[in-house]
Order: sequence, then structure tokens, then C-alpha cells
Amino acid sequence: MDMEMMAKIEYQEITLGEPALGTMNMGGMFKRQGDETIRNYVMVGDIDKVLVKVENLGGKIAMPKKMLKGVGLVAVIQDTEGNGFGIWTPER
Repeated sequence: MDMEMMAKIEYQEITLGEPALGTMNMGGMFKRQGDETIRNYVMVGDIDKVLVKVENLGGKIAMPKKMLKGVGLVAVIQDTEGNGFGIWTPER
């Protein structure tokens, strides 16, 4: 998904209370775009190391890392079979 497409997504942010260390305290309700599916995110310790490893092992970076205020760094990657999922390093 490119940044222009992301800017057009209609969504509502949901805050779920006070954040606890190492967790996300928000979610979102998004209007589906075309055949887009649910995307799961996995918390990683160092997003840069994971992105390098993905490319070294033949995967692709579908959405480069970006900072989401109050969340941290996020990126979307694709494995060698074409499965996409997100990775996330919490904001410190």
C-alpha cells in the first residue's frame, strides 16, 4: 500500500485507555478498500534489523517504515509466498 493510498483511507481511531509498557492502547476501524484483507502487526525490538533481514531472505518491503505518533515505527512486509503483515516497534 503506498502513502497516497493510505492518506485516502477513511478510519476512526479508538483509544482503549491508558497505555501499558510494551502495548498499543489504540486500534482503528477502517473502511475496506477493494479486496484488502485484515492486516496483523507483530511487535519487534528493532524494526531496522528486521527490514534488512526481510530483504536478505527474499521478502519485500510493501510499505517503508514510518513513525505514527503515539504508536511508534510501523512497516508492512511481504514474505516470499506473498503474505503481507505489519511490524511495529513501540514509541519510547
